Amino acid sequence: MPPLTYRPSRDDAADRSAFVTLERTGFGTTDEDTERWMAAIGPEEIRFVDAGDVTAAMGSWIEIGHTVGGRTIPAGGITAVSVGHAHRGGGIGRYLLSQMLAEAGQRGWPLVSLYASTFAFYRKVGFEIAGWSHRYKAPTAALTIPRHPDDGALRPVPIATPPFSVAPPDPALIARLAPLHAGGSGQRPGLAAAAGRFLWWRRLQAMGRGLDGVVFDGPDGAEAYCMVDCRAAAQTIGVAGWAATTARGLRAVARWLAGFRSSYDWVTWPDAPHSPLTLLLPDRGCEVENVEPVLYRVVDPAALLARRGYGAGTGGAVAIALEDADLPDNSGRYGIRVAHGEATTGARLAADESADLPQVVVGPRGFVALVTGATSAGTLALTGLLDGTPEAIAAAEGLFAGPLPGTPDRW
Repeated sequence: MPPLTYRPSRDDAADRSAFVTLERTGFGTTDEDTERWMAAIGPEEIRFVDAGDVTAAMGSWIEIGHTVGGRTIPAGGITAVSVGHAHRGGGIGRYLLSQMLAEAGQRGWPLVSLYASTFAFYRKVGFEIAGWSHRYKAPTAALTIPRHPDDGALRPVPIATPPFSVAPPDPALIARLAPLHAGGSGQRPGLAAAAGRFLWWRRLQAMGRGLDGVVFDGPDGAEAYCMVDCRAAAQTIGVAGWAATTARGLRAVARWLAGFRSSYDWVTWPDAPHSPLTLLLPDRGCEVENVEPVLYRVVDPAALLARRGYGAGTGGAVAIALEDADLPDNSGRYGIRVAHGEATTGARLAADESADLPQVVVGPRGFVALVTGATSAGTLALTGLLDGTPEAIAAAEGLFAGPLPGTPDRW
């Protein structure tokens, strides 16, 4: 095999052509849509693998931050991963992922995440399900809800975005809406609380189409917004991006969507598990139209343990013995002590340190599923992804328990 080289995009005609070709052969994406996708990512975040003088694979970064235990953990989202058909099966994809994981460590990201086209490949290098993205569907009229006395304090301000261009979304609009996502993420694990150009493009624009929406302003600023695609599907309003930080903001979003009921029979919206909009439906329920898992990979175990949040009343201690063949520097024994919801220890332990701690043993897949709260220690033990005494499993359950993580965002 020719020597492999991992490199950033040169943003020249050859690299742009390689991106379009790899995206088309990997996912069947039209060239026009791929051009938009490439512009939204930004050339500075695109990576290629050359096999000799041939571009054989690519992957890209997006800026993201996942909420874990109520605190935002900086993370890199991986997207647009493709290996040319002539180069598959030779280890190039694994080489690409190893280089991207090394780069993530250099950039100070304890986590990376992605949507997988194939689970087997990513699980071989330590990725595991750590969240879910749902798309809900309900009759538009079902979102008709009663008004509360204080709902009149909100002022709806219509907004619209133009069809996609190479320019990023309006910075002033992003600055207005960003606090809504940040404010709503603390109590909802997995949400992307921090987002760069790419996620805002997904929230505010459809592929080649402008969107229409509304911001609900209150006395102290925006309390909710919603962007919709009126051409998502037949008789369907498709929500692209939305957020609400107050109860009246959430009610305002529901009623605004219900206002389309004379022309559209259905509304769909993206969210994590347990979408708050579903709890507002007074009469008819909704269905989950689609569920897609999000896979995470831990790059820095000690940083994740120390920086993630813990429940206000949480207390306890456990040692986690991690065996990580793909990132061998991560292998070791990590201790975590939590008192009154604050981590007092979250670091690698010496061989003779804290021998009294109950210990669980995991690989990288079990580690990320446990520490993000996606899967309980008991369930991981049942599937063989975690080993430990009943005491240790119970201790891990108590420290990392919480609501299922998820996100409405896609990348």
